[in-house]
Amino acid sequence: GYDLVAKRFLCGMNAHETFIEHLIYCHMITCGPFAMATFAALSPRHPLRLLFQPFIIETMRVNNDNIDGLIRSEASNVPSYTGYPLATLNSVITAVAKGFDFRVMDPEGRARSQGTLDEPGFVTIASRVEVWKAFWQMTHAYVTQCVKEIDPETRAWCRAVDEYIPNGVRGAVGVESWDVVTLDQLAHLVALCTPSSSA
Repeated sequence: GYDLVAKRFLCGMNAHETFIEHLIYCHMITCGPFAMATFAALSPRHPLRLLFQPFIIETMRVNNDNIDGLIRSEASNVPSYTGYPLATLNSVITAVAKGFDFRVMDPEGRARSQGTLDEPGFVTIASRVEVWKAFWQMTHAYVTQCVKEIDPETRAWCRAVDEYIPNGVRGAVGVESWDVVTLDQLAHLVALCTPSSSA
């Protein structure tokens, strides 16, 4: 009875966290497009490229070497930990991408919307929010001190990220148009991308 239900719940939660939150949200929907936009739009000496380089090199290595084996190969271990065949999992990937909202990459905003932000029982969420705040502070300091202005190259990068990530990112960072973007908004976009790129 109860033990079986508890095991199934934990398996389901693990599958959701591993497959949707980590593999799809982080690697496939955010990290890959973020890395592609960086390579496509930023020159090697651009301040943002210098910040991103360690993250995107590892992201591209992981995504290029492993994603196909996880979601396309009959030898994939994903069906074993989710309990679903590859065809079903690929349908899930498509559905999740279609409904993706970039705001889910902000753990503080997400916890606030779910009513768990200041709940002492949610220790893992509190820890993740603290890590997010550290990323935000570091990113904001770096962007304001090193980027200093939104040049055409930076705008091109913002547009590429907005185009490559499903359903765009402008709403998540409060941007109407990339022609008018502040350093704070740029820092917010970078912060949302950077922690997920180290996932």
